[in-house]
Amino acid sequence: MIFFKRVVCVQSWEAFSIMDFKNKTVAVIGLGNIGKTIARNLVKSGHSVILSARTLEHAQLLVKELGDLSSAEEVTQSIRDADIIVLAVWLKDIKEIIATNKELFVNKVVIDPSNPIKIDGSGNPQKIIGVNESSGEEIKRWLPASSKLIKALGTLAASLLSENAFSDPRNVLFYATSAQDVRLTAESLIQDIGYLPYYVGDITESIKLEVFGSLNGHVVNLDAANKLVKDSL
Repeated sequence: MIFFKRVVCVQSWEAFSIMDFKNKTVAVIGLGNIGKTIARNLVKSGHSVILSARTLEHAQLLVKELGDLSSAEEVTQSIRDADIIVLAVWLKDIKEIIATNKELFVNKVVIDPSNPIKIDGSGNPQKIIGVNESSGEEIKRWLPASSKLIKALGTLAASLLSENAFSDPRNVLFYATSAQDVRLTAESLIQDIGYLPYYVGDITESIKLEVFGSLNGHVVNLDAANKLVKDSL
């Protein structure tokens, strides 16, 4: 498995190998379109996943599709068992999950693909927090201080995330984190769902990755990603 790290600003990447991610347990909580796509792509790359949804039966249905590399657990148990937790649910549900299980998030790596929106009667997204606020920064405040939060996997709609994975050359997925010690984890995860990881900065950059942000909604290769990031500064 080949992963990438940035070596000169946003200009270039060099390859390196890392196997540690394969030994990490990943839980995907929330099995809507985004959660299912993430789980399917991880399994496609040979990574095992724990699946959790509102009901165990819902998760078990996807296990039947994905096979032996997947298992179904209740939400609390999956948080307890996983090293890396993908919270692929609405922001209000993330808040509830963290509040109910806060002690279980101590020292965990948490992936946040959320967008702080609701859909209005015309089918258009509306932001549900302040115009200058991000769900990434909100979630960081809700989590224990020892949790390692990564903003990732939510810059593309589920259909785009599925259709444009594993391209040659790889398309880019942007991510942000203030926890420098988990950047390799973030990049390994993004590689395993079929994309080239692109670090844009600490968690305060989350707003750029969310709906209405300058880096949201773009299916781009590395050159185009470099331009987008430069233009967003």
